[in-house]
Amino acid sequence: MKTVRFLVIGDPEGRLRYPSVKKLAERYLKRGDFLIFTGDWFSNPLTEYYAFKRGEAFPEKKTLWDLNEKYKIILIYGNKDLQSRFFGLDGKRSREKNIFCVEDFYGEKKIRGLDFCWLNGSNVVEGGFCKRSGEAMKEAEKILKRYERRLRRSGYKRRIRLKDLPEEELKPLREKYGWVFRVVEEYPYATDYSWLKGKRSDARVLLSHSPPLLEGAEVVAGSFPDVAVFREEGTGIRPCFPDEKGAKKKHVGLKPVSDFVKENDFRLVICGHIHEGSGIALYENALVVNPGSKRAYINERKVLPFSLIETDGELSVFRYLIYNWDGRFEGKIEI
Repeated sequence: MKTVRFLVIGDPEGRLRYPSVKKLAERYLKRGDFLIFTGDWFSNPLTEYYAFKRGEAFPEKKTLWDLNEKYKIILIYGNKDLQSRFFGLDGKRSREKNIFCVEDFYGEKKIRGLDFCWLNGSNVVEGGFCKRSGEAMKEAEKILKRYERRLRRSGYKRRIRLKDLPEEELKPLREKYGWVFRVVEEYPYATDYSWLKGKRSDARVLLSHSPPLLEGAEVVAGSFPDVAVFREEGTGIRPCFPDEKGAKKKHVGLKPVSDFVKENDFRLVICGHIHEGSGIALYENALVVNPGSKRAYINERKVLPFSLIETDGELSVFRYLIYNWDGRFEGKIEI
């Protein structure tokens, strides 16, 4: 395989426009190269819901337009994205030329001679994207706790999930909350990731919305891809600027994902989710890339962060460029 490039743009959250993406793609990519988005296309799943209800198989096309005529476009799914199969549009979506919406929670696919593996979603439950879904989740959690207490008395130790509940408990919730409970119930992204243990993959490129836990990893450029900057408040925690009073930093990547990387032979891991975690790190034998999101620090630094990775067919030598609110970082690394 000849040299291939990956232009990676972090969680769009509704803040991207076609001219910005086209400008970057035309500057850095050649025909057949990859344009990858790291998930959470809109900031609110309701946006996708209304688009899907109108029969729009690709609400993202307002940003992508004709870019798929030249580039291979991969849309990783995040914890704020809805699956088009909820609305019977997945068949139409799968026929779109050169656009790969990896909606399934886990999968593998060969694209342009490269073996990809994807792992979507996050360990965060996005049950609060509208009032009714928050109410539905709270009511469901009460039922879950009641069943957990009952089952644990009989020695059952596994965590109970919505899909484990009997139909007679789920039916009233579906009827009361309509589609919002269906979304909450069928959201595949609220998971403990324990099933990843021992999972084997022959792919060399891992696409994961959530980054692996990178404690002990080596930063190559920028910052750690999994370090969140936040401040504790009375109602919980919220993202903040690093120089704010009470600001804290913490590795929030997922250990099951880092174990999955360690147990397999991935050479490139592309992730997002942590908007301020814009950087490239070396973990085991894999280059981990998180471009960061335009939403991070947007009030003061109105830039569109991105990463450009160029590599050979063996994925052993990488040239990288990462651009974010802290500047531009370039270099070369051999794995």
